[in-house]
Amino acid sequence: RHDLSLVLHTCNTLLKLVTEEKVKGAIPSAPLRFPMKHDIITNLVDIHITTIFEMNNSGWISMTNSAIKTIYRLSEHPDQVCSELIMEIISRVSQDHINKPDGVEMPMTSGVLVPTFIVARFLSLLGQIALWQVIHLEVHIVNEIKRRQRLLEEKKLNKGRKRKSTMSRLSTVSRIESGVDDDMGMVCGSAEDVEADYIRDVVEREIVTGDNLLSKLKPIMLKVCSEFHLNHDTTLRSVASIALAKLMLVSSQCCMDNLPLLFKILECDPEPAIRGNLIIAFGDLMVRFPNQVAPGTKNLYARLRDESSHVRKNTVNVLTHLILNDMVQVKGQISEMAACIVDPDDTIASMTKRFFLELSKKGNSVYNIMPDVISRLSDPDVGVNSDDFRVILKYLLNFIQKDKQAESLVEKLCHRFRTTKSDRQNHDLIYCISLLANTEKCLQKLQDNLTCYADKLADDTIYTTLSSVIGKVKKAVKPDLRVLIEEFEARIEQMHMKGMEDEVITSNIPEHPKTKSKRTKPSVPSVSAAVTPRRRQQRNKKTAAAVYSSPDDDDEVFQKTPAPPARGRKTRNRPIATIDSSSEEDAPFSDAENQDKENSNPYNSGDTITPFNNKVVSRVCRRQRLHTPTRVE
Repeated sequence: RHDLSLVLHTCNTLLKLVTEEKVKGAIPSAPLRFPMKHDIITNLVDIHITTIFEMNNSGWISMTNSAIKTIYRLSEHPDQVCSELIMEIISRVSQDHINKPDGVEMPMTSGVLVPTFIVARFLSLLGQIALWQVIHLEVHIVNEIKRRQRLLEEKKLNKGRKRKSTMSRLSTVSRIESGVDDDMGMVCGSAEDVEADYIRDVVEREIVTGDNLLSKLKPIMLKVCSEFHLNHDTTLRSVASIALAKLMLVSSQCCMDNLPLLFKILECDPEPAIRGNLIIAFGDLMVRFPNQVAPGTKNLYARLRDESSHVRKNTVNVLTHLILNDMVQVKGQISEMAACIVDPDDTIASMTKRFFLELSKKGNSVYNIMPDVISRLSDPDVGVNSDDFRVILKYLLNFIQKDKQAESLVEKLCHRFRTTKSDRQNHDLIYCISLLANTEKCLQKLQDNLTCYADKLADDTIYTTLSSVIGKVKKAVKPDLRVLIEEFEARIEQMHMKGMEDEVITSNIPEHPKTKSKRTKPSVPSVSAAVTPRRRQQRNKKTAAAVYSSPDDDDEVFQKTPAPPARGRKTRNRPIATIDSSSEEDAPFSDAENQDKENSNPYNSGDTITPFNNKVVSRVCRRQRLHTPTRVE
């Protein structure tokens, strides 16, 4: 009883003995089930109760996993057996272990503080029971229902065959039996569907949700998992997170409620073993509830950059399984998977290469992801360095074997030059083009999209790489096409030289100190430049014109006539003082000038006083950077 290793191997042996090989077309025999009071069942329950409190007895969790599996395979009512086991352990804990200072409070124990190693074992037991309860209902019970339905069909079929007495009735009886068999098949099929729907509803609502035993004990898992940063017991944190993941496998509602907590543990827990185990748990959750877990796929891809090689290895394994089995769409963060080709761990690098090799066998999958991979990996902020980029793309572009795919990629990469932000991205793009452009059709794509990268040809790296591509293709084409390629090559060289000259001119322009920008005064034609009879008549009717002179252009005179007064309304001319600016900038006046300006009266001075248009004055004053003059009443 106290040798847990012996118990573990005994349970594994019993499981192998009760496993039967399936024969195709044959009805399986009834499964071997023992009553609840059988010695195997009672001994397994007693071993759990007596050894859970033995701290020095290691291997308890491994033994529990095999023992619970054995109970669910051999007992007639495993759910009742496990319920009694849980309640008995809670009762023993309440009686024997009270007020342990380093303990954890458990539900249904009236505030008893339980040692952490007992809590870890208890949580492991709860998670294993929840998982096997689902397997028992969805696999064992469903298979037994199907077996009994097939036995019922076989029994009715044998009874119908015994009624065949004469050859004359054979055809009639066969037709009747065929109709009966068809109807029975439909009835049995519909009955199986009803039973399966009922079992799924029970699993969803009555195991870890609602008013049941596991639902009442779930808060202790949530407490331990949510306080992972405060709890320093690594074993307890690891067991609690795995147990919670097993409960989430039971119900989609439980999965949705606790998925953010598991993502937080996966990102923040300092222990690599816990993060690695949760990666595997997320793979199982993705298979069972893909719609609920799919939005968190980015958290799974993020572990590919984890500092622990163990976590990265588990992530590559899980993503390989999910992607190759079409459980996860190959888009978005697939560039993170490509970055593992240059992982420092050789095992991870070889696993990633094998993944892309298998992915290349699934139609155009590699071709479809190439634009996204190139765009993300060439980004200096989120990608890899230039040397690793070349290693990755050299391996991936080997899977582009079709000429049409290569031509299409060359065209897409040419258009990417319009959105690049750094020389590094330009160099990465031209490197990818050099690996793809091996035919005259690819070269034709480069010529057709020359405007996309013409401004980048001043770069020596881009020009040299493109020239090598042209030279390589020129050697393999026919002589009649070589002339056209040489013309394209000459055009490229011309653009390169022109770009180099522009850069030299730009670099030689001296930088002047920053000065106050001067607005260029638009030229306004004089009114007398083109005088029409109507304009002459209007000008003669007006009394005077407002004249503004500029010190910069002495010959240029701006004249503007005021708007004619409205009919039926008398207007009087309002005099203003003449505005004269001595410079474009507002120079300060001397004291004598200021005194003269203060004492001057526009009505008594000899300055010209003319009627004016407010809009004209405002516009001209803005040009001269003066304040708009106020009216003088």
